[in-house]
Amino acid sequence: MPTPLGRALPLIIIGGAAAVAVGVTAIIDRLTVSRETLPAAPGTPQLSSRLPLSLWPSDGTEPLVERGLPGWRRMLDALHHRDTVVDQAARARAVVFAEYPRREQDARREIALEAHVLRGTYEPALIAAAWLHPLRGISLEDLTAFGIGDTANATVSAAAHLDAHPDIVTVWRRELGIDVVDPRVTEQIIADTPADRRGMLWAVLLDLATERVLTRQLQS
Repeated sequence: MPTPLGRALPLIIIGGAAAVAVGVTAIIDRLTVSRETLPAAPGTPQLSSRLPLSLWPSDGTEPLVERGLPGWRRMLDALHHRDTVVDQAARARAVVFAEYPRREQDARREIALEAHVLRGTYEPALIAAAWLHPLRGISLEDLTAFGIGDTANATVSAAAHLDAHPDIVTVWRRELGIDVVDPRVTEQIIADTPADRRGMLWAVLLDLATERVLTRQLQS
């Protein structure tokens, strides 16, 4: 016949297990609250800091395609599943991925990123021109046929002009109202720049971006 202690033992065990479960749950809840109130670890992707998809680097899965319009179209088709909007910046990125080796892709992308930071907001024509400058073995006519806009093409042409005449860069910065010490392209500068000069404005910004990238590389 079971003793009183024997009869009570299962209840004691059940009660102890329940208490442990409650304790563990409380600890988990405290850890969860603590974790949710801590800042994200460095490098954690944040939705608010996502780059435009046209500034993403190659992931190494892109196909090898022929040069020229047919290859650009094939590359754009391959990239399209990752691009929510196929704007002219996305098209320029496809051109560069089709035409140039990985090292040059990365160099052009770094300048495009710097130009994006200097502008302070997403400007497809500026990013397209940053990917495409300098042009080698590619015609503006083919770029137009592929959907690159007039302002981006004008920026590429203006950037080539500045490269050929570096002595006029400072003149254009002053003409466009861009401070040499703290260069920023404000909304007022854009509003004051006629449409036919917008390409030169973005070209000057690309020159500033290139200058910053080169300075950073020399200091590293």
